[in-house]
Amino acid sequence: LHPHLTSRQGFMSRMTGLSIESESADREFAPRLGLETGASITKVSFVVEVGEIPMAYFEIRTPETVVTVDKMRADFEESIVDFFAGCDGRPRVGWYRMEVREIRAEPALGARLKVSNGRTLFLFDGEFFGEDERIIGLSMGYFVPDCVRITVDRRAVVHQYSRPRG
Repeated sequence: LHPHLTSRQGFMSRMTGLSIESESADREFAPRLGLETGASITKVSFVVEVGEIPMAYFEIRTPETVVTVDKMRADFEESIVDFFAGCDGRPRVGWYRMEVREIRAEPALGARLKVSNGRTLFLFDGEFFGEDERIIGLSMGYFVPDCVRITVDRRAVVHQYSRPRG
């Protein structure tokens, strides 16, 4: 849903409702970020719309030791991957691990995405790792299924081996 990617497909996307705030890491996020419960984290949240239709809601969390709220407010534009591109002393994303699963919209999430309570959504729950293999952030993207097409490209791995003779 990045504007550059959607424009290639003839659509215009935009970010709405951007919020960048400090919060305390709870029992769900602290261990995933390698932090103690209560540690300060920076939380970014926003909705992505295509046309006037909300397609996804994102929540991104990163330890304040990686990036402060002030730095995020000053430099975040549209993409956390673009933000973590190694500029201005910020780490560069080395790799990303993501799990996709189905969830049901709760009232607050349903209101953000303009869908009914209990509506099926896809959750893209990911972890960003720096080039040094340390976790630098979590990204939870909630997508309206009508707006998602998942494509998996997989290359065959050719193993060369020799058969025993005899």
